[in-house]
Amino acid sequence: MREASNISSVAALDIDMMGFIFYPKSSRYVMEDKLEAEQNNLTIKSIETLKNNFKSIRRVGVFVDDNPQHILESVRSYSLNTIQLHGREDRNYIVALKDLLQTNTLFPITIIKAISVATQDDFSRCNEYEGIVDMLLFDTASASKGGSGKQFDWSLLQAYNGNTPFLLSGGIGPDDVSSIRQFHHSQFAGIDVNSRFESSPGIKDVTKLQTFIQQIKVI
Repeated sequence: MREASNISSVAALDIDMMGFIFYPKSSRYVMEDKLEAEQNNLTIKSIETLKNNFKSIRRVGVFVDDNPQHILESVRSYSLNTIQLHGREDRNYIVALKDLLQTNTLFPITIIKAISVATQDDFSRCNEYEGIVDMLLFDTASASKGGSGKQFDWSLLQAYNGNTPFLLSGGIGPDDVSSIRQFHHSQFAGIDVNSRFESSPGIKDVTKLQTFIQQIKVI
């Protein structure tokens, strides 16, 4: 998310988290550059409104192999309470980051670690993060850092036997309601949607999202 009106519209839906990408190479970058100061200020104000008016929605900052000090500064500036790490961050990096955040913030920060999946062997990486991250996110392996718009074979998740809950990501779209409702795993905690619900990078189609959420949450 990036634009004020779109943030407000999506926040009014029945969602649990909202993501903001702090990776400069992404087409969905929140645009921290001073040349984009006016847009950036609107984004900051919108997230502050999200914090005050939609307290149940977690504000997720997505980072890729970033400097921990910059992550801390972003947590403060953008009122983030969840960090998603989408690069090659290892256990030592995350331990150091958590220590920095715990020492310099007044509230706990949830940590999500993204794992790129192509084969069952990729789940062996999850052992490294047991007991140190709050949640994993399984995304489709691609040359880019996420955002491929493609799905991996969800049956591969039978090989995941860790104790950390996970989000399912990677090319999930409006036509996947039935598949998601039929998917079961003891650690399955939710889904992450993005590109297939966009009218342009960073701009969500609110009507399409609303319909999908209503269908996916039918009991």
